[in-house]
Amino acid sequence: MYTLKHLLSRLGFIKRNGTRAYALDDQSYFLLESLAVREQRPAEEVHADILADAVEKRNTQDALISCWESLSPREKDVTALSCLWYTNRQIAASFTFLLIL
Repeated sequence: MYTLKHLLSRLGFIKRNGTRAYALDDQSYFLLESLAVREQRPAEEVHADILADAVEKRNTQDALISCWESLSPREKDVTALSCLWYTNRQIAASFTFLLIL
């Protein structure tokens, strides 16, 4: 029965009540506690906010990587040059130069 409940909770069908504990090294624990004191908030609240921010950042990165991988090689080149602040004219010139070679 435990295995079935565990599987259902891992799949999100059963919500667990209560808190969970995770092991932290001394330096991480000290940094989190110091941050809680500086922000004058409960340590558990700061810990939860930091973890939620990290998960959101990871999900955003995964979505961006997925979008990047959906681009063609040429689209990736144009995007990279655009990120380097190349103008449309400079991007076109760089591709024209490559066609000549």
